[in-house]
Amino acid sequence: MSVFCLFIGIGMMFSVRHLFPVFLDLIALNFMENDEVVCQVSEIPVKTLKSEPDNYQYYFPIVSSNKVKEEGVRIDEPQAQILPDIEAEDRAFGINFKDGSAPVTIVVEPVIKQNHAKTPVEITFLPGENCVFGDGHACVYEFLSPTGNRIIFVSVHSGMGGEADGFRHLLEGTGINQGLFDSEEVLKIAQALSGSEIHIKQGEEKITGLALEAVARISPELFTAYTRLPVQEAFDFAIQNLSLDPELFNQDLLVIETCGWRLSDEIWVDGLKDTSSSVYLGFVNFVGN
Repeated sequence: MSVFCLFIGIGMMFSVRHLFPVFLDLIALNFMENDEVVCQVSEIPVKTLKSEPDNYQYYFPIVSSNKVKEEGVRIDEPQAQILPDIEAEDRAFGINFKDGSAPVTIVVEPVIKQNHAKTPVEITFLPGENCVFGDGHACVYEFLSPTGNRIIFVSVHSGMGGEADGFRHLLEGTGINQGLFDSEEVLKIAQALSGSEIHIKQGEEKITGLALEAVARISPELFTAYTRLPVQEAFDFAIQNLSLDPELFNQDLLVIETCGWRLSDEIWVDGLKDTSSSVYLGFVNFVGN
């Protein structure tokens, strides 16, 4: 009885939100009706090589578990800069991001250990042009940045069972249908992850010597505006609206995009789900060994 009381007393000394976030989250999921805890890439009109404008097909650069329902929303045709055809063996130091290629694994090794998450974090996906939650694919886009540098933009699902959910959890933790941490804590974690080592693997190929240059967050207030844009315009939107070092974009980059949950200190925004309320962008340099 003494030992039992001792353990009960110790348990009461800690915050429930730090001891049992995942346990409570799973309990909460059992009571959810028609509300999947996923961050699903939805489809919106994007440019293809069709002759009829109505046939243009786009994919969200990320993230929402809802499809855009406003029929009157106008989406401008993107002015994407098409890169010249690049041989597979010359793409990203041997990594082939073309649709239908072998699975790619991005490994994030934090420079500072984060006790709330298991590290290193692995993001494994099949490169593709279409990416439906649960099919293992990430949507991959290539274009040139405003400075003329090469951008490989990888949009990966998070949410429970999503390929990038470990990365999301690393940044914000997992609470009861929301992120575990508040916005100040998430900012500190994002800053601490700057400089983390990145490896990319595909089959027998392994690229080392990469670094996570920065992590940025699209807040719920900007979420709708960001996710309604074509990929390249969304990238420009992030540059213009986030406090990022301009020097970051004077190099070739791999951009990892995934969605985030509403944080514990954020108010609910009309039209957004708690599990699809923000976007994380991880910027990886392209100077490999």
